[in-house]
Amino acid sequence: MRPVPPSVADASAGPFALLDRWRTRVIFAAIMCVATLAQVLVTPISALVDTSVAWTLPLSPAVMITALTLGCMLQSASLALSARHPVLALTATIAAYVALLFVTNAPMWLAAMQLVIVLALFLVAARATPVLALGWAALITSAIALVWVGWTMTLGENPAHIVAFLIAEITRFALLAFSAAALGIWWHVVVSRADRARRGAEAVEREHEERIEQARAAERARIAQELHDVAGQHLAGLITLADAALKMAPAHPADALELVEDVRAEGRFAAASLASALQDLRAVDSGPIEVTRDLRQTAELIEFWRARGADVRLVSTAHPDDLPAVVSTTAYRVIAESLTNAAKYAPGARVEVTVGLSEGVLEISVVNAPGPDDAERHPGIGLGWGLTALGDRAELLGGSLTATTTSEGGWHVRTRLPVALVEA
Repeated sequence: MRPVPPSVADASAGPFALLDRWRTRVIFAAIMCVATLAQVLVTPISALVDTSVAWTLPLSPAVMITALTLGCMLQSASLALSARHPVLALTATIAAYVALLFVTNAPMWLAAMQLVIVLALFLVAARATPVLALGWAALITSAIALVWVGWTMTLGENPAHIVAFLIAEITRFALLAFSAAALGIWWHVVVSRADRARRGAEAVEREHEERIEQARAAERARIAQELHDVAGQHLAGLITLADAALKMAPAHPADALELVEDVRAEGRFAAASLASALQDLRAVDSGPIEVTRDLRQTAELIEFWRARGADVRLVSTAHPDDLPAVVSTTAYRVIAESLTNAAKYAPGARVEVTVGLSEGVLEISVVNAPGPDDAERHPGIGLGWGLTALGDRAELLGGSLTATTTSEGGWHVRTRLPVALVEA
């Protein structure tokens, strides 16, 4: 079975599959660090450039910039833990933000760091259930709110100003947090659906491979049975003919020689049949195959016998693709057996194969003219080629198979197979 790309490991993996490789984690953290620093350092750098603005913060500009740089780097690096430890990564991003808040006393400068916290929250929510994701959003919002309350209590500012500040900041962060949770929930649903689809595709592929293997096993069994039948019938025929030749040789040497000719002809056709069956057996394991021959291969069968000197003509008005498989395969086997018999008992004689479909019944007719030496063939030494078994199979399908002599002395094999009955 073909490997599935590791874009979605399982239903709980979510976006963490994107962070499986260390190089991806480094690039991800570096991008977030640059984006955060670019916003956090805007105000202190502007203050350094504009000398008319007094620096009132307790830390010097150099120390402040250093602290902000290290804090942003540590916070962004914490995101690399999200693939394996998302909760730890979320806690680390919050800790870096809180530490800088109390160190710098400049919350407005740190607004960009809240986006990193929200991103870490999204990575947690993407793995959690909807209830747990919303719970994490509420918990993180409450924790940040408590931090702001504790920080503002150290300022000694006007309570009205502090309350207004807290309401604005908490509301803004709550909207970001719950939006991240909602995105995480949506992502979890999307990834779960994709995972179910992937698993379903894998199950279908496994089932398909199992069916192919079962079909190959069935085809091997069919070919083995065909080899058994061909070998058994031909060997029995060869032994019978050889025994008859030995018995007739002392008194009727000419007749014995004729039987020897029959032995040679029987051996030739046995070799051809065995070669065909063995070729099918090799084809079973050589890649995609048509595991069961049917009427779609009739033209190939006709060319097979024409290449061996047979005069075979085919007239077909049926469309094999529209036929049930069991009907099509049975019809093919009837034609194959009939052509083999005609080539053996009437070599060189004209053979007419007609295939037609009328009123829900598939009709196959194989008529061969008499061979040049049919009248001199010895009666009673007939070798069955499976027409009896095929007749039984036709009866199981609700049809019939008859094999009779023609007025000219040839043979006429006629088969009728109901199509509508099989389809029903």
